[in-house]
Amino acid sequence: MSADHMKGMKDAEAKLWGLMRRRRMQSRTHQPQDHTDQPFAAGTEVVLNADHMPGMKGAKAIIDSAEQTTVYMVDYTPTTGGDPVKNHKWVTEEELSAK
Repeated sequence: MSADHMKGMKDAEAKLWGLMRRRRMQSRTHQPQDHTDQPFAAGTEVVLNADHMPGMKGAKAIIDSAEQTTVYMVDYTPTTGGDPVKNHKWVTEEELSAK
């Protein structure tokens, strides 16, 4: 993976578990709670619904950008050591390459 969302993620080998064709909204964190059928404009403040990291659910975030793309859920072992990470959401196609 070329993703660097978390420490030890960059250059780690990943196993893909799920994919979804969806609108990806890049925020300073992730997954707005108040989603709509239309992408949020850059600069829109949202409340997060995601809870896969401490303090995330209910936090405010600013949308950086939005695009239609395929995103993947992955398992990986950090290159820095430590326990394997299961079901990390979400990694884009551009952040992955074949082994």
